[in-house]
Amino acid sequence: MIMSVFYICHRIPSGLVGVDHYSGLAIELSEGFMLQRTRVVLTLGLVGLAAAVASFTAMAVVFPPQALLVHPGGPHESLCFVSSSLNSPTNATLTLSNCGYPYTTTLIAYYVHSGQDVYANSNWAGPSMPMNTQASFNILIDGQAFTFQPGNSYPITIITARHSQFGITLIT
Repeated sequence: MIMSVFYICHRIPSGLVGVDHYSGLAIELSEGFMLQRTRVVLTLGLVGLAAAVASFTAMAVVFPPQALLVHPGGPHESLCFVSSSLNSPTNATLTLSNCGYPYTTTLIAYYVHSGQDVYANSNWAGPSMPMNTQASFNILIDGQAFTFQPGNSYPITIITARHSQFGITLIT
């Protein structure tokens, strides 16, 4: 390197001299040096890009989105009410749709509310519903604290295997 106090470029027989305006150093930049440097920069850029693409592809294979338990800000499991019917004072049928993406939803518990009384079935082997399917199932209560009466509404909390809670109102 040649020390320089001027900030212009000069053509000399051995090649082009450039000035680094930050350090004030004159640097010889021959055509061969520039071609080699361009090739090195492009090669490193392509290798870096290929490594990034390979890493993201591997992450998508190893950890697909549906394998994650929680998708913050993304798709979540969801149940949609379809219909209900009253079968007896202790038995009602609900039909729900799994309108979430991309989960199969398994129901594991339900709680039926009537005023201050609550009937809990916390050890229920409810249905499993793949995405975009419907399931009909019976909501049974023991009839001791309350019974289903025609014309009343009963809030029901349904719990899934992922511990999501869904509130549905049964109108008899």
